[in-house]
Amino acid sequence: AFAIIVSTYFEIFTNFGLSTLLTREVAKDRRTGSRYLSNTMLLRLILLLLSVPLLLALIFVWRSLFGLDRDTALAILLLGAALVPGNVATGLSSLFYAHERMEYPAAVSIVTTLLTVGLGTVVLLSGGGFVGLAAVAVVVNEITAGIFLALVSRILFRPRLSVEPGLLPGMLGSAAPLMLNHMLATLFFRIDVPAGNIQKHRE
Repeated sequence: AFAIIVSTYFEIFTNFGLSTLLTREVAKDRRTGSRYLSNTMLLRLILLLLSVPLLLALIFVWRSLFGLDRDTALAILLLGAALVPGNVATGLSSLFYAHERMEYPAAVSIVTTLLTVGLGTVVLLSGGGFVGLAAVAVVVNEITAGIFLALVSRILFRPRLSVEPGLLPGMLGSAAPLMLNHMLATLFFRIDVPAGNIQKHRE
């Protein structure tokens, strides 16, 4: 539970409300799909690079102060790695919402759920434990990103690079409230998990 909560906080940080922003802006003008996809992906990459030292520092501090075990630390690292393809998949799926083609993200969700359950069952029966499940998340997210990229290229448009550095600060400003809303709606009520981890160590 602790590994999932930590990775979810970092997922919210690296997403930073950019999925909602992309959907909103492309829905206004569908010709801007490549423009917003390129620039939101660039921002995600920057946020991912910034999150790496933060994640490593968190693991080091938590291991030093609160006795974080090795398996949980490894699971956090694997779930962190899963954020890379996960962010790509999320950005690409947002384009379908902008084009009001929600059936495609729904269908892909079914496929990824079946993959997660199937691979997860194999890993658990093989004794992989929750660390193995974290590794499954990496594999499934990579497959999901590949599926979405193929679908976008085939159904919507062929993505092309269209980076505009001057657009990035305004996008971050617009996305920040969306990120805060996401965080409050998703994790604010689960702050007890890391707090419980600290309490358990003290006991």
